[in-house]
Amino acid sequence: MVSVNLCADQMLLRLANPSSITALGPFARDPLMSFLAEPAQTFPQVSNRTETLLHIEADAVIVGPFDNMYMRAALRRRNIKEIVVGRWVSLSEVRRGIEFFSNAINEAAAGSRLIEEIDIAAADLRGLLKSDRPKTFLLLHRRGYVGEGEIVTELLEMAGLVDAAKGAAAQFMSVESVVALRPSVLVVSGRSLKAEDRGLELLEHPALTRLYPPSRRITTPDRLTICGGPSTPALIRHLKSELMEWARRQ
Repeated sequence: MVSVNLCADQMLLRLANPSSITALGPFARDPLMSFLAEPAQTFPQVSNRTETLLHIEADAVIVGPFDNMYMRAALRRRNIKEIVVGRWVSLSEVRRGIEFFSNAINEAAAGSRLIEEIDIAAADLRGLLKSDRPKTFLLLHRRGYVGEGEIVTELLEMAGLVDAAKGAAAQFMSVESVVALRPSVLVVSGRSLKAEDRGLELLEHPALTRLYPPSRRITTPDRLTICGGPSTPALIRHLKSELMEWARRQ
């Protein structure tokens, strides 16, 4: 099997027999993006260019739903099996996706073990901060985009927090809008908080640095949030640790 997709890389690395993996995608070894970058080091990498894949002998190619449509059509013409790893935006979708994928590669037992690990971690998080006066959070993406919390939002709500922007349309929020919502805590990317590009400038605004110093921010590292699946148990445990530390500082 060959993967050309970051999320597919991780599913193969976690669930497949290593001897069945021919090659992984171009980002598999990137420690900032891939949760399983270390075990990926031992496997060859390929691009998702059609001409590259047509020269690789494989029984199946693992892709994402938005990968190169021309490449996928070319593989189908050669009768190479295509397995799609979807973009899962909830814990229930993650569970169904793992079950589907593990069955597709004949590794149902490995899939069941991963689902069980997710369920155990989730049960440990549930109601962690539940109180009569629940705290609120605001999940900020690059440039202050709000509206795509998905699994992280679900987990924080499971822990007992309330989404300060719940019900609001997906949008880019101004500093004034963030301040007006007055969330108890900001949830931000685990990247450096320095404004290395315009995408991070919002977090460096004086008003936000004053109201939301590091002690009032929770991080969600990209390597844990880009893909649901193998990284999900680690994401849940990371959020539990961050929330417990934040609660201790209150």
